Amino acid sequence: DAFSNCRNLQIITIPESVTSIGNSAFSRCSQLKSIIIPSSVASIGDYVFSPCYDLHSLSVPHRFKSQLFKLNCSDHVREISFHDNQ
Repeated sequence: DAFSNCRNLQIITIPESVTSIGNSAFSRCSQLKSIIIPSSVASIGDYVFSPCYDLHSLSVPHRFKSQLFKLNCSDHVREISFHDNQ
């Protein structure tokens, strides 16, 4: 719940130093529009963006493609891009 309920967050670029994102880390961030998750992130918890209805753009490492359901965001995100591991 690190940033849960931070209603002023709009764009997030997670730094390369981050290796995991916990459960519900950005839940109920009502203004969140875009997030970039770097290849350094090895694990992502459940319901990370639940519910963030204004989230329109998500960039995640390709290895998480089959786990988007865990993020609870695929129903309303307009653009999801996958990038290679580095």
